[in-house]
Amino acid sequence: MKIGILVWQLDIKGGTQRQALELAQFLQKSGHDVTVYAYLYDKQQCYSELCENIKIKYVKLNKDADKVDYPLTKLEYFYKYFIFFLGKKHRELLNIIDSDREILNPHDHGTYVAAGMWKEKFKRPVVWMMNDLPIFKWNVHHIPKTMGYHVRPKLREYIARFDKIIVLDNLNKSGVKKNFGLEAGVIRSGLDLEKYDFTPRELKPPLTLL
Repeated sequence: MKIGILVWQLDIKGGTQRQALELAQFLQKSGHDVTVYAYLYDKQQCYSELCENIKIKYVKLNKDADKVDYPLTKLEYFYKYFIFFLGKKHRELLNIIDSDREILNPHDHGTYVAAGMWKEKFKRPVVWMMNDLPIFKWNVHHIPKTMGYHVRPKLREYIARFDKIIVLDNLNKSGVKKNFGLEAGVIRSGLDLEKYDFTPRELKPPLTLL
């Protein structure tokens, strides 16, 4: 199967990046044709050893990206989310996805819009690994974020049309149900037994007051 894995940033080290890259390696070893697509890429700042022997396509190298100094001013804050909801960057990511991919697997909040556009264009399945639950309900502390979901209904429609949503735990499973009214499957992250040895421990009896 020809599989596309989407990650917004491959220029940092984090759980999402490791999860996506290790999945790509596993699927590739299983005989699948896998390509990882990212908006930002920097092999040396990411897991360079995991990037080896994987086909990675990207929109921008980290050094070529527009740098933003934090903290943001109010104007920069609103502009950041205006660009996000306008979809310019998502279309740039969409444009590098090979047209022969049979299924798409977005791995974070930043990529699901591009994945929704892809499904709308090609009518092919999308399985979203939802590591971060989007802020969908009105929230006075995140007005630009929540406003976008209601002003642009397609942002909600994309999520509703995905073939499957996967989360890491039951807390996020209930969050998907509460915020979107959708069911999600739970697939927990595995443990690298070669790196972390199992240490047996003797269980002590529980304390009682009697």
